[in-house]
Amino acid sequence: MGSETGLNPEFSFVVRPSEIGEKEQVYEFEADSLQCEALARRFDLVEIESLRVRMAVIRHHGGATLRLLGRVRAGVTQRCVVTLEPVKSDVDHRLESIFSVEDQSDSGDMMLSDEIEPLEGDVLDLGEVAAEELFLALDPYPRVVGVALTDFIPEADPGENPKHPFAALAALKGKK
Repeated sequence: MGSETGLNPEFSFVVRPSEIGEKEQVYEFEADSLQCEALARRFDLVEIESLRVRMAVIRHHGGATLRLLGRVRAGVTQRCVVTLEPVKSDVDHRLESIFSVEDQSDSGDMMLSDEIEPLEGDVLDLGEVAAEELFLALDPYPRVVGVALTDFIPEADPGENPKHPFAALAALKGKK
């Protein structure tokens, strides 16, 4: 993940699983203004005002997996899906992820599930994990308070007889 895959993530905080002992390791970090700007461009946001992360990394299954428990907090500004006006919101998202740190191809002890992400090499980018979690926590349909989509849909003329959506199919049914 991250630099090991050749990518240069906007918000990187790399830890090495081989250096994580049996005790829980807690990491706290935050994005600087340049990282916030870059992530805002990536996620097509007006702005990310702040991004703070607290994440605990815990070894499980005899060290075969790493469990990440944490919280991503951010102040973001999105565009209203109706008016395109800025919509500010605070994100407070709890996260939990599990990464496999051992090659599971030869092991029958623990099957990889959809909930366990494979980790290649000895690099885990907690910043990229946090960025992805932030994206998943964003409101997919942000709206300005009090604005509804129906406010912008023109009303039908009461004298008009709206056609049934399947009227064309009904007309074809009689023809053979």
